[in-house]
Amino acid sequence: MFTRFYLAFFLLIVVLSGCAQTRRTIPKLAAGEQRLPTPAAAQFRLAERIENEKGLAAAVPAYRLCAEKFPDCEFAGLSLAKQMDHFFHTKQYAKADELLETIFKKYPTAKYLDKLLLKWILVAHRNKDLQKAYLKCLQLIVQYPQSPHISKANMRRSFLAKKLEQAGQERPDISGLLKTSGFSGKFAFCRALAGDFRDPRTPEKQQRLYEQVLRSFREAAEKGDADAQLHLGRMYMYGYGVKRDHKKAQEWLRKAAAKGGDYRWKAECAIASSYTMTGRPDAAEKIYFELIKRYPEGGPAAKIMAHLAQYYWRRGKALRGAAEEEDDESKAKRLRSQAKASFVSSARTFGSLARRFPEHTLVAKTTILSAQAYMQAHDFRKAIPILKKAIETYKDDKKLCPEAMYWLGDCYYRINDLVNADRMWKRLLREFPQSKWARHGPGLLELQPRKIAKEKERPEQE
Repeated sequence: MFTRFYLAFFLLIVVLSGCAQTRRTIPKLAAGEQRLPTPAAAQFRLAERIENEKGLAAAVPAYRLCAEKFPDCEFAGLSLAKQMDHFFHTKQYAKADELLETIFKKYPTAKYLDKLLLKWILVAHRNKDLQKAYLKCLQLIVQYPQSPHISKANMRRSFLAKKLEQAGQERPDISGLLKTSGFSGKFAFCRALAGDFRDPRTPEKQQRLYEQVLRSFREAAEKGDADAQLHLGRMYMYGYGVKRDHKKAQEWLRKAAAKGGDYRWKAECAIASSYTMTGRPDAAEKIYFELIKRYPEGGPAAKIMAHLAQYYWRRGKALRGAAEEEDDESKAKRLRSQAKASFVSSARTFGSLARRFPEHTLVAKTTILSAQAYMQAHDFRKAIPILKKAIETYKDDKKLCPEAMYWLGDCYYRINDLVNADRMWKRLLREFPQSKWARHGPGLLELQPRKIAKEKERPEQE
């Protein structure tokens, strides 16, 4: 009898809890706070599960079904990209190329196209189409100037330019690509190919193209276009396609700043960089502090703080370089002390950014940079807790976490704590074996295995 009573009581509790959950869920669904997965999302998640359990080849039919059954959903392009990855890994480069053409034609506004362009460069190269691979490099640089993959694209562009020259092939015509791009894309083009401007081996046709780009900047800048004025000033400041001229750079940057809005702080940050490059650090620092006062919270405040931290970093490097060239030991010592103070200021500014704007997209990278600035100042013990916190905070980030692990191992190594350095680098190798950081750290300790063995009894340093 008691058994029946307890069973009935247990079932009553289950029913009541289910009703309570239903009462909580239905209003959320009505308010749009909690959404049931769409059929397209369910199909894509199923394909991902199959891929995780059995591999990409087994998941291809599920991805294909998602793309064919739901061609207008947000997962269709990603499903095609997964199929393209399969063709790439199985060396079916022609099919991979066809799928990439389809993705870019059907989904021209997708957010992941810059990453796919990087893969397209490899596909075209493996398909022995050097001109197409070179064109895709420039397409990534010009159309996605803010992409994190720009540096890789430019490295491959240089490599492919040499390959084209060796094969006796001309570089592809990109005039159409440049006509449809904005000033930021054209500036990225000039920055990426800055070395070619002064290279006598660069074909005359290519040189004329650079001149056309510069002419378009000047024409728009003279008509009062703030974007063109900003980028033209930067080109004179860095010497991209023109002779470096800080006076002209500052003239154009001041004109852009006078237009107000975002152009004001961007142009003034560039002017501060110009002052730094011409040996006027006090003037540069004054501009940064005025900008921080003008934008204390929100808007561009976090980016301005990042610029200030980078300024301190560059100044520290310049002072340290001057100390190395100084013959007078007392002067060299003073310069080294100033360099250390500048690196510490950089570290504190990066750290302050993370504390003031914890949700900003810059926080993750600037946390690592804060630790690296302390390392530049040879204050490794202050860098260690920052890197430990970064490893814990970004443990699921496959880029930042291994980088933080590498630098933490390096900090231990530099304070001669070889045991903890060994532990950290082995953990890096174990958890992120495919990361570029895993290739460097563990090899440094192979030269001192006996010393590590003697210290193995020591506990991990906190």
